[in-house]
Amino acid sequence: MFGFKTEEEKAKLADYDRLLAENKDLLAHDKAMEENRNEWMDYAKAIEAKLEAVETELIIRRKNDEFRQKLGVMK
Repeated sequence: MFGFKTEEEKAKLADYDRLLAENKDLLAHDKAMEENRNEWMDYAKAIEAKLEAVETELIIRRKNDEFRQKLGVMK
C-alpha cells in the first residue's frame, strides 16, 4: 500500500518492466525492418522503371531495324 511492496509484487513489476523493455526493442526492430523493406521496394521500383525504359528502347530499335531491312529489300 504505502510504497511497501511484497516480493510477489516486486517480481510482477520486474516482469512488467522486462516485457515493456522487450516490447520497445521489438517495436524498434519492426520499424527498422519496415524502413529497410520500404528502401528495397523503392530500389526495386527504380530498377523496374529502368527495365521498362530499356525494353521500350529495344522495341523501338527492333522496329527500326525491321523498317531498314524492308527499305533495303525495296531498293
